[in-house]
Amino acid sequence: TSALQAGSSLLPALESAVTEVRAPLRGELDHVLQRIRLGGDPLEVFDQLMQRLPLETVRLFSMTLAVHWEVGGSLGPTLASVARTVRDRIELSRRMQALTMQARVTTITVLASVYFIALMMWRNDPVRMEGFLSLTMGQILVAGCLVLQAAGIAWIGVIAKPRF
Repeated sequence: TSALQAGSSLLPALESAVTEVRAPLRGELDHVLQRIRLGGDPLEVFDQLMQRLPLETVRLFSMTLAVHWEVGGSLGPTLASVARTVRDRIELSRRMQALTMQARVTTITVLASVYFIALMMWRNDPVRMEGFLSLTMGQILVAGCLVLQAAGIAWIGVIAKPRF
């Protein structure tokens, strides 16, 4: 974005980005730059970038570059807006992680308390617990409890996961 705002064209700006960015993204941007330099269709190269990295932010970045390649115009302010959007999404995701931490801690606490109570019952009266677990009804109840706990963990995981 800084190179574009300084008056550079897209390919030198991508070169600058390749030298500045860290390892995971560096290889992908270098691949994009090399494919364009070798005569590849930029729209196809940006589309392949979206397919290799199926992230919403990469999709937004690639679409922005593809539209600029087709239409032209000032790319610097547009990429600055994309960067601001990406930063806002990351901040929102972090906030949501912090807010959903309470649900995760509550789930862990409830699960731990169930197993703690079962352990205490076993230690206090092992004969009664063995008798309970030897009955078909006791085995069904324990299995049902485990299935319901697994379903609850899966449900909390779906509810607490950000969807953007």
